[in-house]
Amino acid sequence: MKCHWCGESLTFVRGRGWLHPDGRVYKTRLDYPLTCRQCGDRLVEGYCHRCSIQYKLEEVDDHCALPEPD
Repeated sequence: MKCHWCGESLTFVRGRGWLHPDGRVYKTRLDYPLTCRQCGDRLVEGYCHRCSIQYKLEEVDDHCALPEPD
């Protein structure tokens, strides 16, 4: 089976389910938060124009394994 979202091959492990080649169900990516934690305003590339705060990249969930027949 391959992952519907990223096309990587998936392996089924009893008790854990479908896994990506790295052994994880979820794939992650580095991205900025979407909203400021101080004022709640929308961020642009991690920067809040209202509070003048620059946020750092964070590891966020991208997708989970979803099997699709080859």
